[in-house]
Amino acid sequence: MRSNRNQCLIFTYVILTSLGSVIWSAHGIAETDQSTTGRAVLGGEIAKAWCTQCHLVGAEITGTVQSDVPTFHQIANRAGQSPDRIKNFLIDPHPPMPNLHLSRQQMSDLATYILSLKQQQGN
Repeated sequence: MRSNRNQCLIFTYVILTSLGSVIWSAHGIAETDQSTTGRAVLGGEIAKAWCTQCHLVGAEITGTVQSDVPTFHQIANRAGQSPDRIKNFLIDPHPPMPNLHLSRQQMSDLATYILSLKQQQGN
């Protein structure tokens, strides 16, 4: 009788532990999605503050846009584009782009924002 009770308790423990792991994993995924969204929002603010002088950074035109400067949509949709490629360019920009002296976190946020535009390629 005691053995059956112990087996039942062990089984219950395993089920609850597994369920807890699934819930914790789902929480982590949701938290990561929110974090990525938040980083993209911050990156969008950086883009509006620093990049609109030359680039079209969103869906609407917010001033004069130079015709020979790629839009953020174009940058996001370049073949093989990645957060690291964008950050590396921001670390060592090529003229005529100025060095903005952004922190690593700001570069990461800006890269996250730019890549968030990839899904909106048709817009």
